[in-house]
Amino acid sequence: MMRVFFDDRCLTLASNKDILPDDPFGLVYEFTGRKELLRLIKFFEQSPNIKTMLVWHSNFRALRKSFRSCFRVIKAAGGIVKNGQGEILFIFRRGVWDLPKGKLDKFENYEKAALREVMEECGLHSLILGKRIAATYHTYRLKNKSILKKTVWFDMTLGQHEDPRPQLEEEITELRWVPRTSLETVKSKCWASVNELVGQL
Repeated sequence: MMRVFFDDRCLTLASNKDILPDDPFGLVYEFTGRKELLRLIKFFEQSPNIKTMLVWHSNFRALRKSFRSCFRVIKAAGGIVKNGQGEILFIFRRGVWDLPKGKLDKFENYEKAALREVMEECGLHSLILGKRIAATYHTYRLKNKSILKKTVWFDMTLGQHEDPRPQLEEEITELRWVPRTSLETVKSKCWASVNELVGQL
């Protein structure tokens, strides 16, 4: 299964039509080919009242490959950073709470990119890279092109006490350690994909 976020709405790719969307008004389609899939993606993009869509096919690999071919794919990596108290580090950028992440540089792997981006965006230097947690997908438009961004997330901890510093040139204006019991304080201003990711921890 692959869940792709269009802002706060979600298109799910699956191998079984019985994996129904949570939204009772969500739509369900069987994959019949790339041309039809492009039409469905465009329809979903232009239908903000439709919160969920499920596209399924028994050959999930073929479905996923065809879906990815409809976009320019950008790879990114980030970290769910925890301190000694188990609090999670959030960044505030352009009016939204997010987790630190960024695009891979040329010839860079996900692990190195995740550490570099978190260090740059949060001013931290004693990060310890843990296990890979998950991958999230979201779409956006850039210069009239459809972009699919895949972000691979890693567990990270601080090796020693540090005070994080926001990377102002990246429009990050605030950093906040949020206890797991207080995630509701940022949830309303988080991307849906981030809320789903943190909710799985």
